[in-house]
Amino acid sequence: MTEHKAVIMGQIYREHFSYRSHWMYIPEIDESTVLDRFENLWEGNIYTDKIMVGDCIYINELDVRAEVLNRVISTNGVVTYETDHFIKTEKNQKTEDSYKVAQLMKKRTEALNEAEIEGKNKWRKELEEERELVSNNPKESWFKRILG
Repeated sequence: MTEHKAVIMGQIYREHFSYRSHWMYIPEIDESTVLDRFENLWEGNIYTDKIMVGDCIYINELDVRAEVLNRVISTNGVVTYETDHFIKTEKNQKTEDSYKVAQLMKKRTEALNEAEIEGKNKWRKELEEERELVSNNPKESWFKRILG
């Protein structure tokens, strides 16, 4: 059994917004959380062999149990363990930027949908006018009615 200096890191999440538009769903802005970075959770000496990825560790001082996701060994011998322990969720500039982008995408999609509806209405109106012209002169041949 050996002793080594260790830094145990926990996860910091941030809020994230995305725009979901699909023919099966009602278009909406979804809110979720994404991993932003790792932050120091505990630092000190560990009196055991190096912990491997996938192992669970327990920090007595904090009463925290976590699974090691990644292990990084620095040139000065300090071993940094990135764990799955959740520390907090925060809002930052990336959160605000993702919300602005989602809002912009929603506005653009709504504008495209309105343009598509206007185009369909225009096409229907033209079709109705053509049908009206054709129905006004039923004795004329269909070929002459279509080609005018």
